[in-house]
Amino acid sequence: MMADVIAWWSGLYRANDIVQMAAAFGHLAAIAFAARYALAGDAAALRLTSSSRRPAEDLLRITTAHPRVIGGLAVALLTGLAQLAAQLDYLPRSPIFWIKMTMLALLLVNGRMIQLAGRAAAAAAATRETGSTSVAVPSVLRAAAMRSIALWCAILLLGLLLTTVRPSV
Repeated sequence: MMADVIAWWSGLYRANDIVQMAAAFGHLAAIAFAARYALAGDAAALRLTSSSRRPAEDLLRITTAHPRVIGGLAVALLTGLAQLAAQLDYLPRSPIFWIKMTMLALLLVNGRMIQLAGRAAAAAAATRETGSTSVAVPSVLRAAAMRSIALWCAILLLGLLLTTVRPSV
């Protein structure tokens, strides 16, 4: 039954440029949505480490980005699975695909580190005087923000490579 559905989807996908473009657009739009919030949170984390003028706003941006990033990545997962199901003959054999999946797993772990470090910084800031403009930021937050930026760029590059580099038969 599942094999029949995958065969039907693969045939539809390969025979119809509009279906391919819709799946690719949905995937890229979801990634762009998630990346927008993730990178805004990363920028806020980096600002916090260099004496932010608005630490409360930066902390809020860091701590509220996670649900939006996860939502965007969930849609990207669904559209990515649709693309994978239509291209089972070559995607699983592509080292680029597996590197991208590894980078995605690292991004998710790193995102969790950012979430936890952001919460810790927010909790520390809440226990200080309300008039203080300094925020104690764990060094792990800065490193995780920099890793996040690099991982998002790598995932986008690998996605582009997947559309242009096919494994040899």
